[in-house]
Amino acid sequence: MTTLTEFAPAPAVADRALPRHIAFIADGNRRWAKANGTTVEEGVRQGAAAVHRALEHCRTLGIETASVFLMSDRNFDRDPDEVAVLVDVIADLVDTEAAVSAGPIRVLSSGATMPVRAPGF
Repeated sequence: MTTLTEFAPAPAVADRALPRHIAFIADGNRRWAKANGTTVEEGVRQGAAAVHRALEHCRTLGIETASVFLMSDRNFDRDPDEVAVLVDVIADLVDTEAAVSAGPIRVLSSGATMPVRAPGF
């Protein structure tokens, strides 16, 4: 899994207009877990940590909006225990981002209904 932990804006970035909105897809947590000899749960947690770091960088750079695609309908076809972990990790990530975000957090879903967990904030 590629991480942004070492990311720092290059001097050239400071002189250029940045986009107001970016979007990315969080994918490959199970592949990362397998490649690193760890559990799927740990892969999902590491993926959420990478998303959090990416959003921190967006805030640092002044990017106004970030859309993150975290889960597809196909995820619901997985083992129920794996789905439960994924939903819990996503809920934790939303709680974390809501606590540090200056703007609104919106959770959008299409197709299968995303299970809801009460916010922790």
